Amino acid sequence: MDVWERPDPARVIRLATTSDWQQLARLYPTLAGRPQRPFDRCLEVARQAGARSVVIETRYIDRDFRSDYAAHHSRSFLTIPGTTHRLHFFSRAIARQHLARLPSAAGYLGYMVIRPREVARVGRSVLVPPPALDAGLRVRVIDNVDLFGQPLTVEGAPFMAQDREFLRCAHVDAWMCHYSAALRGDLGRRNSAWFALNAQPGLGRPVPSPGLNLFQVSELLRTSGLPSVLHDIEQLPRTSTALTLHWVPSPTAPAPTDPNQHPGYWDYRIIRVCCRYLNSGLPIIVATAGHVFVLVGYRRVPRAGMPDWIELMRHDDEVGPYTEVGDIFSDPEGYTPWQWIIAPLPERIWLSGELAEYVAGRLLEVRSSVWSAQVPTAGEVSSLIASRDLSLHTYVTLSTRFKRGLAARGMDQRLAREYRLSRMPRYVWVVEAVDRRLRSSGRPPVVGEVILDATSTDMDWRVVAVHLPGVAAIYRTNGRVRFPIQCGPRPYMTGGVGPP
Repeated sequence: MDVWERPDPARVIRLATTSDWQQLARLYPTLAGRPQRPFDRCLEVARQAGARSVVIETRYIDRDFRSDYAAHHSRSFLTIPGTTHRLHFFSRAIARQHLARLPSAAGYLGYMVIRPREVARVGRSVLVPPPALDAGLRVRVIDNVDLFGQPLTVEGAPFMAQDREFLRCAHVDAWMCHYSAALRGDLGRRNSAWFALNAQPGLGRPVPSPGLNLFQVSELLRTSGLPSVLHDIEQLPRTSTALTLHWVPSPTAPAPTDPNQHPGYWDYRIIRVCCRYLNSGLPIIVATAGHVFVLVGYRRVPRAGMPDWIELMRHDDEVGPYTEVGDIFSDPEGYTPWQWIIAPLPERIWLSGELAEYVAGRLLEVRSSVWSAQVPTAGEVSSLIASRDLSLHTYVTLSTRFKRGLAARGMDQRLAREYRLSRMPRYVWVVEAVDRRLRSSGRPPVVGEVILDATSTDMDWRVVAVHLPGVAAIYRTNGRVRFPIQCGPRPYMTGGVGPP
């Protein structure tokens, strides 16, 4: 234990060569020399991000590991320290004499908490993504860090590995979603041990935990303040039939030789469901037959003569952060077929994203045809539908965040003013009409949008606003409609997280 807490208060290692990185890895041996993929992946992420030095903060009291220690590890016969190491990565060379006064523009790349155990080393961590994956990261939260009285800031997606006895994959996945929500300011912070101690009883002993079933995960998220929307992937073809827009591409069909094949092998709507939440900056959990993991982003991959492909990005507590899933129908980790999508949401988001997107698509289609008689530019959406060049980009957000972001999007000032002065509910679904041609050329692609009240329900949905090129309507809370609102037809940038 004394060795674990030395040197006091920190150690600095230069990371200029492969040998330096190997030296860092050797400080944290694993049980029987077995590889630990999350630990190795975290080092790889930091290296790809350009880390040139690491400050190892010893005897760091991490509130998450401390909660695990009090609830479980302190009761073990094995002597386990109650403190951790926290590794801080910098893109600039840091020397020991800089610890009390870090250089300006030190290039902080985030931190990784190291547990004092030879299994499951990686505790609470937030690292910036590698540059090659940065554009695809959708779950972006800001974590404020203090290092010897000096404030540091990192933007990324929180990660933690399971410890395989007290915290299993479902516990840490729920924690990752919760910590992201806490950093967004959506709810108060809970320690990781809370997720192990508050899981509903199931089969087997609570410690060592055999893992959680779907009901336990859902209840755990609900009691933490993030009630979830559950999507049974086998039910998507049946429940979505009535909500299909004729101009939206149909999903891939099952193999002719096996009409009963699980949709996790072929249904592209899985990706659409995931993207609605990721566009909102919200992490979601995917459940397979024997494992769960968290999705944190995606990126669009153009294909000549074919629709764009979507590559998803995940935090896998058994593999590490920021790992790519090139093809969900043939998961590189062998998790195919995906069986459930669990979307933890703030409590007052009641309208489903599926219905919001369908209603918005129909409104865009109908209003474009009708309004074009009065404002010809409104018919542009009808033309894009006819040429199959219209795409829908859907996300949910706080109305205050939506209004704050208007200025940076290049939106017509008259429309932005109307949005700011209109009454909106706490949360809104925004469905953007995206011109695929503008998107592929790298220009602002949003030509219109529909805003719906996310605090309404699928049985009684309510429209807040409809905008088409050159004209908009605001649906007031007194029942009146402010129409027509004349505005410029120029396209603008998305209000969601990441490119559309």
